[in-house]
Amino acid sequence: MVAVTGEGGGRTGRHAAGRAPEAPPPELVELVERSGPPDLGPPPPLRPPLIVRRLVFIIVLVVVAASVVVTALVGFRAGGYTLAFALLLASAARALLPAEYCLGLLVRSRRLDAATTLLLGVAVAVVAAIVPPG
Repeated sequence: MVAVTGEGGGRTGRHAAGRAPEAPPPELVELVERSGPPDLGPPPPLRPPLIVRRLVFIIVLVVVAASVVVTALVGFRAGGYTLAFALLLASAARALLPAEYCLGLLVRSRRLDAATTLLLGVAVAVVAAIVPPG
């Protein structure tokens, strides 16, 4: 079997044996040296770490978990008030803090989220207040 090769009897292109790579044209070298590195623009703004951005959501979840424990150990009324407090805390946080600090509480628009959690918090507090103890 005979191998067919290009002119010169060997490899061609950049893998050619014994050939030095061709130098770029001097105009191109001058243009690259003159232009310098590309302008990348201003650096992006620093954001707080992810744990800080989710801290409000974690606090609300801890209060909700505490309401389950309070309901089991103390009673329905105290647990209901604790759950209402968690909802009102979520409402205040969503209404007052920037969106990047309320990552777990973002569902719809700021007004709708704050109004919904406020309404639910008041409703849970009212239900906890009117249910007879026992």
